[in-house]
Amino acid sequence: MFGIFIPYIDLLSGNHEALLAAALAIAAVAIFTIGMHASRFSDTQPRPDSVFYTLDANSGRATWASLDRAPDHFTAQFFQSHVRAGSLALLTGELASPPRNSDWAEGKAPVGASRFCRLNGGATIEGDAPAAELAAPDLRVIEDSTSAGVRTVTMDIASVRGAPIVWLTIARGVRILDSSVEGKSPGAGTSDGYSAWFWGVPDGGFDLTLKLAEAGPVRINLIDQSESLPSFPGMAIIPRSADVMPTPFLFFDSSTLIRKTFIVGGLPTIPNT
Repeated sequence: MFGIFIPYIDLLSGNHEALLAAALAIAAVAIFTIGMHASRFSDTQPRPDSVFYTLDANSGRATWASLDRAPDHFTAQFFQSHVRAGSLALLTGELASPPRNSDWAEGKAPVGASRFCRLNGGATIEGDAPAAELAAPDLRVIEDSTSAGVRTVTMDIASVRGAPIVWLTIARGVRILDSSVEGKSPGAGTSDGYSAWFWGVPDGGFDLTLKLAEAGPVRINLIDQSESLPSFPGMAIIPRSADVMPTPFLFFDSSTLIRKTFIVGGLPTIPNT
């Protein structure tokens, strides 16, 4: 194979440096020009975008949200009044309030957000949305006991509206020693806070058991996810054109997310108001 390159060694070691440099420069310009032309979005190479709907059942506040930097000709129909900067960690409840640090101002993922909520730096664009009349997910405590310094909380979790996916988050600051679903442990081990996504949720819900190091009240955020966006009177959603596609890595694009926050511990389980 070395013998194949002998002609090029002669070219480089001869008096052809100027010719070689010119040829490489021409080739670089040609490749750059072709690349710029080929990189344009089209029907065969569609541009990704995202939009989803969230409703906080505790406050009744609804939001159109996207992980894009700005609305495009498809997502703009959802942000007709105004667009503001937001955070995926705030929407999911992993953070209870905006962090007061430079990362928030610079659009970086806030400290305390899980790896999932660091998608696209965790930054969202958001706009006000009508509140859909949809039932929120439900959490019922079956057991809350402590033995040898380990607190065991078993909860029955269900999507009242029959959504197939449920998210559950507990913000950092709560030490999780172990977890199991229907008696089967995913082997996650100890963690600071907790984030999980449950797919194919049965109609009757499922049991989740957490072993905690904390004895005090624990704030648990539940989100159930259904496919498709909600419909409202007088609003006709215009579909994506052929040169636009859903962002591939977002499994919740064009979905409806209903969130409810519960406080578990001390008193009977109550929604956080």
